[in-house]
Amino acid sequence: MLTHTYGAMKVLFSAICLITLCLRSVELYAEDSTRAIPAVIWDDISTAFSTVGYAGNRLVSVSDYDLVHLGIASGMVIASSFVDESFRNDIIHTSMRGASMDKFTDIVNKYGDLTAPALLTVSIYGGGLLFDDEYVRTTGRMLGEALIIGGTLTTFGKFAIGRARPYLNEGSNSFSPFHWGDERWAFPSGHTTVAFTVSGVLSARIQRWWATAGLYGLAASTGFARMYKDKHWFSDIVLGAIVGSFATYTVVNAENERHSTHTIQHSGVWRIMPIQRGIAITYIF
Repeated sequence: MLTHTYGAMKVLFSAICLITLCLRSVELYAEDSTRAIPAVIWDDISTAFSTVGYAGNRLVSVSDYDLVHLGIASGMVIASSFVDESFRNDIIHTSMRGASMDKFTDIVNKYGDLTAPALLTVSIYGGGLLFDDEYVRTTGRMLGEALIIGGTLTTFGKFAIGRARPYLNEGSNSFSPFHWGDERWAFPSGHTTVAFTVSGVLSARIQRWWATAGLYGLAASTGFARMYKDKHWFSDIVLGAIVGSFATYTVVNAENERHSTHTIQHSGVWRIMPIQRGIAITYIF
């Protein structure tokens, strides 16, 4: 067990070093900063709250463009639900099962576990803060924002829908809404949400085709691992990927607006920010 933990930490450290080097080679918005570290952190916290409010506004004020994407996403989830049982049966009885595949799925499963992405987020943000690299620090902040948005949506969905996990052998249509318990928190897949969120943000920031291919391949492998371990149905994986992609798109779009002639604080936006005695929530008309 100790050997596996040490190996995982080496892989994580190597990934952090590689990602940091890639990010440092993309200096789109980087600039020298002479501000004190507490002031920088406070500004980043305020910006993160603003982004979360921006995401909330996207959810409550749906445009025609958003409706089209919502329809496509709903269609994908519904279509995938028709093959839930057959996909599970195929994976359970696949000839690929064995010690090597078990080890592979154990490794990629950790990519969707919140612990590793949280450490990665803190490490990238802390590295950018320590070396005064705004682009790297901003990437860490964006990862945190996207994980909060995706995690909130996924947790609410799991609780509200209460879908039984495959290993309970109750079928893919067993639901217990507003159930508090992991055995009925299948829909959507939290690991897949996390994996696609992290891959999406890093892909957008690194901006290299090989990084995009590798990151999304890793995210897809995480989804497969969840099915391989009989923790999720195929439609759980599809919705988790959609939620992670939404979180990524929202955070990246908000950041791009901050660096364009258009401001994120256009009319009809909720803004949430920390203040000295609590949290201020405002609505911009």
